Amino acid sequence: MTARRLTVTRTPAFIADVIAQVTAGHDRPGPGRLTAVVDQVAREHGLPATMVRAWLTEARYSPQAPLPYGLLHCGLCSAPLATITRAPEPPVFLCTPPCGREPIAADAVARAVAAVVLRRAPRLVPPGSAADAASYARAVILRIAVGATLTDLRVTWRTAPPHTHIAQRLHAARRHAHHRDYRQAVRLLRGALHHIDPLRHRPTTDLITARAAALLADTSLAARALGAREWAAFAHRSLARLHDDPTHPEVRDALAVLAAATTTAGDHTTATHLYSDLTRHHSHAEGPAALPTLTAQAHLCAALHATGQFEQAASLLRHTAAALNLTPHHDPATARLAKQLAAMRDTARPTMPAGTIARSSHGSLSDYREPPPSPRLQRDSPGGGPGSGSRASAQGTRPHAPSPDKGERACPAGR
Repeated sequence: MTARRLTVTRTPAFIADVIAQVTAGHDRPGPGRLTAVVDQVAREHGLPATMVRAWLTEARYSPQAPLPYGLLHCGLCSAPLATITRAPEPPVFLCTPPCGREPIAADAVARAVAAVVLRRAPRLVPPGSAADAASYARAVILRIAVGATLTDLRVTWRTAPPHTHIAQRLHAARRHAHHRDYRQAVRLLRGALHHIDPLRHRPTTDLITARAAALLADTSLAARALGAREWAAFAHRSLARLHDDPTHPEVRDALAVLAAATTTAGDHTTATHLYSDLTRHHSHAEGPAALPTLTAQAHLCAALHATGQFEQAASLLRHTAAALNLTPHHDPATARLAKQLAAMRDTARPTMPAGTIARSSHGSLSDYREPPPSPRLQRDSPGGGPGSGSRASAQGTRPHAPSPDKGERACPAGR
């Protein structure tokens, strides 16, 4: 009997029914409600709670989903369609709870929705992104009811389409960040994310929104604007849930920005924990002697010293310097870190430069960013204009905003 139950749990209909039960219970408010509902549903079906939680995550928060949860509904029973993933089989859509219809291939649905978007709103899809047109549907579509066949799509359009798509604003903000116009990038991204309160909003299930929040945190930190720490925390929570892997480069980069913003805010105790986690994740992903790992350790040294843990800070500093000495200093980033570690050893209060962020090796931003010159420095600099300050800082490493991924998909949050 147990074997038969295990066989049943592997069908898409059974998974969809479990997801529906958890969703119905979670929609009722209450502290710790989701964990309690998952445990209860798991017990009722004789399943491990981790398995139920994994099904729910894949159905509602999976970044691999071709369309976001809540956009598609069953045209036969009106229930929302969820992504059901059972490796190695390709993902399918099925209504939750299931009404008896057969699962629908997710790729086929994405192609049908992409054709609708390209026919009705082609201006929203950036050049070269036609293959991912379905992921832009949320910008102009409120709801899609899928009938018996994929030729029967009943689309409910938004009455007032957004003036600028969130993915387009993110693309423009990256260009401004690339040219060191951080304040303009912050203005664009704040406008794109005006509907989100980073302190109270749940982690977003939209990858593009999470990336926009991450860039907003990064540029806010560079521009010394308010809200960098709050947006960094929101971006890290969202990307951690979307990728479900703390060693993913985007998750590590978001954690690095959060740790830097926390240090800037003067909360060195929390920064110690963040840099400890970042060091561990960098080490697992790239190795204990990798430059991102050693940079995070250098920040951890400074945080430990700031919290009064002098012996641990000194010991870790010696260990970090010894590990870096075994690395050839051929590239500027490694040579710069060696210089920073030497300066930390020679001072009574070791600190890392405020513009240094311990990003992953895969991050598109430079690991070092010169802080913007203050108005006083600009006025006193030779030449008298702001351009002289830019020329002076250009001798260092210039920042590079993350260029859009070739396969980037946008599932914008509705406005």
